[in-house]
Amino acid sequence: MLRGLVADDDPELRAAVEAALVGAGFQVILAENGRQAIHAVRTMSFDFAVVDYWMPPLNGVEVLATVRQLQPACISVLLSGQLDLPIVTEAVNRGDISRILPKPTDTRTLLRTIEDALRVRREQGQSYMASLMAGKDQVRDALGECLADKLDLAIQPFVHALSRSVMGYEALLRSRHGVLKGPLEVIEAAERCGEVHRLGDAVFRLAGRRLETMAAGLRLFINLHPLEVGDADVFGERLAMLDGCHDRVVFEITERSDLAGVPGWDVSLALIRSKGFQVAVDDLGAGYSSLSALATIKPDFLKVDMSIVRGVDVDGHKRQLLELLAQFSRATGATLIAEGVETPAEADALTACGAHWLQGYLFGRPCV
Repeated sequence: MLRGLVADDDPELRAAVEAALVGAGFQVILAENGRQAIHAVRTMSFDFAVVDYWMPPLNGVEVLATVRQLQPACISVLLSGQLDLPIVTEAVNRGDISRILPKPTDTRTLLRTIEDALRVRREQGQSYMASLMAGKDQVRDALGECLADKLDLAIQPFVHALSRSVMGYEALLRSRHGVLKGPLEVIEAAERCGEVHRLGDAVFRLAGRRLETMAAGLRLFINLHPLEVGDADVFGERLAMLDGCHDRVVFEITERSDLAGVPGWDVSLALIRSKGFQVAVDDLGAGYSSLSALATIKPDFLKVDMSIVRGVDVDGHKRQLLELLAQFSRATGATLIAEGVETPAEADALTACGAHWLQGYLFGRPCV
């Protein structure tokens, strides 16, 4: 299925365009602003991008320039009711923009524009996947080898802020493959080959084995890819693999991901809750929608990003922010976790601010 990105700050327009594209058989990822759009382009592959021109603080031309840089075969469509002609002309000349449509644009015109551009690309032999990764069969074969027996889960401990006793572990993907050597390479290959669900199956199997060897009462935190929660039926089958350990498993959803652009994520989240698993928001403070993530996910655990934790012992503003997050976590019954702790001074400051658990190299590096 071809995938498109729709970035516009008008929720009604986003909904209308999404409905038209989904009805035409496309998979659609939504973004409310330029930052969300750029994040999506950095984490997923797209066949086309439909981007509004006016989305402060970034404009659509800047977004599409990034799309062109990261995914040169992606078709870029700019929507605007008011254009800065010199800027747009320069972008067109550079090749950053494939098509320009005025706003308001009816969805039939937009669909026709996208389909024509895709047809031209096919006729020119510029298939997105072919241009994105030469040797797709080799990549798929390498991914298959990884999923068969080349993956491991390293674990890194969380400790209680006061007692410093181990409370649980975060599971971190590791690869022993000669080509796909790191977790990012494995995840990228799974995205490009449409095998994110197979990778999720492999991670859940490894997590089940880890739980068998862990002491009773300790929790295991498992990272979820945003695309994993897009199909609640498939995800529900995967959850069944860990049903017997539901009270020990916490699923991490990174705050950098745009769940709002993944259809069906709320159904999968409700399924997680109904089966007794818990949820953590990871990288809190590093993404673009911290408050939105807290409001929609209602997490059991809040993991503060290391960018806020680092140097908290000497930065009064960071300490104030941690104290506010600690107050919020107490009010909502969530556990506040500070990640990336490297020095005793940071650990002491975080404990004084009200963090419940700590994680970082000070307490243990990831180990297989």
